[in-house]
Amino acid sequence: MTPPLKLLFVATAFPTDRAPFVTPWLQATLKALVQEGHDVRVLTSAFRGQGDETREGLRIYRFRYAPPNIENLTHEVAAYERIRLEKWRYLQVPVFLGAGLIKSWRLRRRFLPDIVHVHWPVPNLVWAQPFARIPWVLTFHHSEIALVQKFPFLRIPFRRMVLRARVRIFNSRFTRERFHEVFGDLPGREEIIPMPVGWKPQLSEVIPREPYRVLFVGRAVFWKGGDLLIRAAKTLRDRGIPIQLVFAGDGPALSEWRELAETLGVPAMFLGWIGGKKLSEEYARTQVLVLPSRGDPRVSVESLGLVLVEAMLHKTPVIASRLGGPAEIVKEGATGWLFTPEDVEDLARKLAWIFQHPEQAQKMGEEGHRQAQKFLPEAVAARHLKLYKEILKES
Repeated sequence: MTPPLKLLFVATAFPTDRAPFVTPWLQATLKALVQEGHDVRVLTSAFRGQGDETREGLRIYRFRYAPPNIENLTHEVAAYERIRLEKWRYLQVPVFLGAGLIKSWRLRRRFLPDIVHVHWPVPNLVWAQPFARIPWVLTFHHSEIALVQKFPFLRIPFRRMVLRARVRIFNSRFTRERFHEVFGDLPGREEIIPMPVGWKPQLSEVIPREPYRVLFVGRAVFWKGGDLLIRAAKTLRDRGIPIQLVFAGDGPALSEWRELAETLGVPAMFLGWIGGKKLSEEYARTQVLVLPSRGDPRVSVESLGLVLVEAMLHKTPVIASRLGGPAEIVKEGATGWLFTPEDVEDLARKLAWIFQHPEQAQKMGEEGHRQAQKFLPEAVAARHLKLYKEILKES
C-alpha cells in the first residue's frame, strides 16, 4: 500500500463561506485526494477578513493583506480584472505578494510537503520560494500567460522559476501553445490535464426539457460574449422561433446585457450566481447551453470552458465559439456545435439546428455525458496522484 503523501497546493483564491463559487473544481480535486488518505493543505489569499480554516478535511492557510473592506482583490472576480477596473489596486499588488511570501515562510517552519503544486504560476511561484528544495508541479490556466504578455518584464524572472519545476501541466492544448509562444520551447516534462468539474448533477427527479430554452452560465464580462447570444436570439425571434434565454452568473456586464435584452425585446431571465441543485436543475431544464466567448486582448480567450462539461454531465447539448479550449471539448456533430467567433448569424444557425432536430440533439447530450466522465474530480485527482508518485520515485 502506498503511504499517504503530504501535498501543498498554492492558489490565488479558494472557496470561503462568503465566496463559495470560486475555484470549485480545485476544491473538488483536493477533496478527492483527501478521501484517498493524503495530507492536503492549501496556501491562498484571505477574503474580507476570513483567515485560516479547515474545510472538508483540507487545512487552508489564508494570508491577510488589507483591511476586510478592501480585502477583495481576489475571489469576487479575477485579480487582473479587478485591477483593470480599479487602477488603484495596483498599489495592493506588492503588499499582496509580500504577505503571501511571509505566510509561506511561516508555514515552511511547521509543514514540509512531499510535493508543492502551484496553480497560476505567475505570480504565485513567488509564494513557493520557501519550498525551493521540494519538487514543484505547475498548472497553467492561461490568464497568467496573458499577464506576461501584458507585462513582458515578468518573462525573465518567472522563466527561471518555471525551469525549476519537475512538471508543467496545462489545462488544454491551446494553453500549452500560448505558453510556448510567450516563454519559448523550454526543456522539461509537460502534461495536459484539464480542470475537473466542481460538482456533479444533483437531481432527485427527471426534469423535462423546455423547448427553445437556452442557458448561459458564467461571469458577466465582455469576453464571455453574452451580448452575442442576445443578438442571436433576436435574429431567431425575428424568424418566428420563440427562444428564451436564461443567464446564470454575475459580473460587471450584467446590467448592459439586461438592458440589451430589453431593448431588443428578447425574453431573458437573469438569475445571478446559483449553484448546487438549483444550477443542476437549470442544466437539465434547458434545451442547449451556449458559451459564446470572444477574444479579448486584455484577457485573451477561454482556455477551457468547464461549464460545457457541466452541461454535458446533464446530457445537455452545447454550442461554443470555435476558439481556445472549448474547441477541444466540443466534438462537432457529436456532443454539440462550434460557431465562428462573434458571428451572430452562425450562432443563430446552430441554435436553430438544435431546435429543429430534437432527436439528434438528445443523442448529442448522451454522447456528451460519456465524454464528460474524464473531467470528474476523481479522474483528474488520479492523474495528478500518478504524476506525484512518478516524480517522487525519480527523486
